[in-house]
Amino acid sequence: MHQPKAMTVAVASLALLVAGCGGGQSASSQAKDDVCAATSDINDHVDNLKQMTPATVTTAAVTNDLNAIKNDLSKIRDAQSTLSSDRKEQVQSATETFTDQVTATVESVGTSLSAADAAAQLQSALATLAASYQQSLGKIDCS
Repeated sequence: MHQPKAMTVAVASLALLVAGCGGGQSASSQAKDDVCAATSDINDHVDNLKQMTPATVTTAAVTNDLNAIKNDLSKIRDAQSTLSSDRKEQVQSATETFTDQVTATVESVGTSLSAADAAAQLQSALATLAASYQQSLGKIDCS
């Protein structure tokens, strides 16, 4: 009777050992998932910004979306060092390009003297930001 009990304990121990060894993600795979989640979130915020009209835009809404994008860019930068070398280069280049466009967008908004010009300027800046996303972070392969 001791043999079946010992066999059960051995099988259970082996199952735990196998689960512990193979159950987790590699650091590179986790970094890829983090980058892809952040780029997806950025896409959502860019879409929010792009859909704003002069009648619906508020400083708080723009600020919230831009802050969320800033946080997501930080998450991407944090994950870059753990990515595989080819993916790291792609992500780094895309992040730099998009970050530059976000900075340019923020700097260009609010430089107009009239409300009508400011609204047009904002819509143009947000459309440019959306195009920049598609040309940079939107090209990252998350499949």
